[in-house]
Amino acid sequence: MKKLFSLLILSFVIVLSASAQDISSALRQAEARFFSGNETGAIELVTKVLQKYPDNQEAKALLEKFNKTISDRQIDADWQTAQTTNAFEAYEQFRTKHPGSKYDDTASDNMAKRLADKFTPNSSYSERTRAESYAQKGMTKDYIANKWKSVMAKKTSSSTSSSSSYRSSNTSNSSSSYSSNRSYGSSSSSNYEYRSSSYAKKDPFVTFGIEGSIEGLKSFSTGWGLSIRIGRFNSLFNSTIGIKYQYTGYKKWVSYSYDDYNNYWKYEYVYSSADYKRKVNQFVFPVILNWNAVRKDNYTFYLGVGYEFGVLLSDKQTFDYDFGDPFNESDFYQYGDEKLIQLSVPSRAVVVQMGFAGRHWDWKAYYKSNTNSSTLYNGEAGAVGTAFTYYF
Repeated sequence: MKKLFSLLILSFVIVLSASAQDISSALRQAEARFFSGNETGAIELVTKVLQKYPDNQEAKALLEKFNKTISDRQIDADWQTAQTTNAFEAYEQFRTKHPGSKYDDTASDNMAKRLADKFTPNSSYSERTRAESYAQKGMTKDYIANKWKSVMAKKTSSSTSSSSSYRSSNTSNSSSSYSSNRSYGSSSSSNYEYRSSSYAKKDPFVTFGIEGSIEGLKSFSTGWGLSIRIGRFNSLFNSTIGIKYQYTGYKKWVSYSYDDYNNYWKYEYVYSSADYKRKVNQFVFPVILNWNAVRKDNYTFYLGVGYEFGVLLSDKQTFDYDFGDPFNESDFYQYGDEKLIQLSVPSRAVVVQMGFAGRHWDWKAYYKSNTNSSTLYNGEAGAVGTAFTYYF
């Protein structure tokens, strides 16, 4: 009985092993067919495997891969057709057939341009609005604005020329009528100039903003103040200067011990502990030069280097005693467990930074390397920080 049971188990294992080998072989054959050009045969073979083994994950994944490859090829082919036709209707048909594809934004920009190409002096402002509704990139909006400006300039020129001829060849009543028409044309032109200028307006060269920051390694600092950006946010180079109020706090538990004999040859031992606190207030003035390594329509990524110097307002140091007799700072330096860290005040530091910027905002992370002579030994070597600026 045991032998019969063992034979049954062995037979079952052999069947399973053979089935797995058959499935793997069939799937390899299907993949070879697909990439040799026989896509229909490949899909049929995988479908047969799934009909027999509907839970086989390898077969499901391979079928999904085949379908995606075919879909991507069809999208690329249809996109090539749309580009060759290069008409509004062709791009519209492509977006309808393949919504959300990798070419969707480009197709939308091309639709906007084709509508702009159809502008005439008789076009209504709603036609311009329609073209702009498809625009995705800033350069596409500039293309539309320039096309509109060009055709409207022709309209203004044609209107002025025909009105002048009309006035010279007609009666005074007609001249009066012409004057009315001329006033209308002037008003229309004025409205156009106002609208087009709002689209063609460039980013200001100098912008003012409010900045907040936090930084620290051994000490902790917070600051806020005014920042001035000189140069457009997406130009190759720009710079920032500013003035910022900064508060720096430093806290450390310290101890003082004295072990000696007094004048009466008696043993004397003194031990005290305290929280050492230092609070610094100052104005700092950073001057930074930035290089925009990545420039997009709406944001940039930049690297910057500069210098920061400060003007000290106040520097308060206190010992809040937890245990023992009070001691002063000079006693601590002589008998303390360790020396206190010397803070870099007022600020004298080389600044290295990187960040992202837009028209009205700037976020950065930076490192300050302190150059104060007082901090070269047992002092703050530097600090890391982050800041956010909103530009008006």
